Amino acid sequence: MSLLADNNNSDASSALKLGTDDLHRQVEASIDWKANLEGLGSYRQFLGKVNYFLAPTDRIIENHFGESADWFKTRRTSAWAKSDLDDLAAAHTGMEPFRHPDPQTADQLYLWVKKPADAAGILYVLEGSTMGSQFLCKLASANFDSTVDAPVKFLNAYGKDTARRWQVTKHWLDGFLRSEDEIATAVHAARRMFQIYGDQLSCRK
Repeated sequence: MSLLADNNNSDASSALKLGTDDLHRQVEASIDWKANLEGLGSYRQFLGKVNYFLAPTDRIIENHFGESADWFKTRRTSAWAKSDLDDLAAAHTGMEPFRHPDPQTADQLYLWVKKPADAAGILYVLEGSTMGSQFLCKLASANFDSTVDAPVKFLNAYGKDTARRWQVTKHWLDGFLRSEDEIATAVHAARRMFQIYGDQLSCRK
């Protein structure tokens, strides 16, 4: 039975949730968020990882959808994590700078992206993660003295506007992904993106 047939709403965003919910839960459970955010050194590593593996997704989204809607121009990107990383280093002059792996190795994580529907699946995960960031922002902020001590622009996402922005994203996906084939492609891409999140943010790395 198709994802659309299983989904009473027959919306792309609902099919994406239905098709990724199990993996989403597994990935959330596999990442030790407390360890990622418990100290300045761990937080520096977290921001560096985020900037590393999300930078290629920004190029993918821009290439496919850059002119699609006004809200794309203010979408949260890896540059927000890079800004936090730079501000963190400036606030703690003795902190060793984060050593990025070769950026081209991050590009290789996304060689499978071929279609706009693949990019839409990635976008679903990226923008959906802004909702969880609200909790992580509170967790990180509780561990540090101030936002000067540990900047949280990336984790804060869109602030009080985050929930509304997520609804805008889902509405856009519902309009963009029209066929069952497009939706199935997007679901597959979203699952791969969740796996990348889990792999890259493991504290074992």
